[in-house]
Amino acid sequence: MLIQICGSAAEACHTGRDLESVWDSYASESDFKGAVQDGVWAGLDTSDITKFINEGMEHAVALVCQPNAQNAIYALANALPSSGRLAGRRVAFITEGPLAETAG
Repeated sequence: MLIQICGSAAEACHTGRDLESVWDSYASESDFKGAVQDGVWAGLDTSDITKFINEGMEHAVALVCQPNAQNAIYALANALPSSGRLAGRRVAFITEGPLAETAG
């Protein structure tokens, strides 16, 4: 679930909007559906899914809004090809520097 929420958290940090408004927008609809599906696959009931999504939102903002995470996100965004795929090893290489640089 946390992975589903992190994209919306990154958008909230980047745009200065609160996560709830990003999460409730049409752009996050597939992330919401994915988070709910994760909960269903885990055998959770609706109230537990809601609880875990809400907790995940708190954790996602705390993680994604850190300066080192933002720097890694921007570095990756700048390196994305206009088409095709980017290998996982390349993503790790691109994000490793910014994460280590400002992490202390």
